[in-house]
Amino acid sequence: MKKYAIVTDFDGTLTTKDIAHEICLHHEITSKDQIQTSYDTDDEAKNWMISHFAQVKTTPKEFERFVLKIAKPRKHLKELKHFCKTEKLPFEIVSGGLDIYIKPILKNMGFEDTPFFSATAKISDDGVIVSYPLLEDYRLDDFKASRVQHYKDLGYTTIFCGDGITDFRAAEKADILFACRSLAKACDIEEVKYTELEDFKKILEIVKNK
Repeated sequence: MKKYAIVTDFDGTLTTKDIAHEICLHHEITSKDQIQTSYDTDDEAKNWMISHFAQVKTTPKEFERFVLKIAKPRKHLKELKHFCKTEKLPFEIVSGGLDIYIKPILKNMGFEDTPFFSATAKISDDGVIVSYPLLEDYRLDDFKASRVQHYKDLGYTTIFCGDGITDFRAAEKADILFACRSLAKACDIEEVKYTELEDFKKILEIVKNK
């Protein structure tokens, strides 16, 4: 029987909406059209987060209230997470998003024990200060790919889930790939095999070996 490890992006993958984009739209820092054409590379994604969140003026209480209001998990995520915990299958989040919204969202879902890697952020009077300490020696796409490789080296059959351009390197390394949005388009162009990510039902069936 195969043993599986799941590595997943957060914004727009674990959640139905991209939380970072929704925050910036809410604060009228950007528009939907601008988001669609905002970045095509890893460095641009990182710089986009730093520059846009610097303009977000909020309080910790207001910030958390808003993200908990808009964050919805994809269907069957809770069943998948429960199965992985029961069977001791690795389930890990690797994100270019911010810890200050990932933590409360995971806690609200009952997933506070889920390991995750992300940017760190702090709310100040001058805006949200974002940093990427994990990326001092890595690009974001390379770091995500390294986490998939980590589990492959341990003998796991790896499942990766993603939706963005910074997920592509990890997508290439994964044994099984679920993709949507920009990642799916990139995979179509590069002829990387994937299953469309709609919800987590198919992934649950795979890890249950059904």
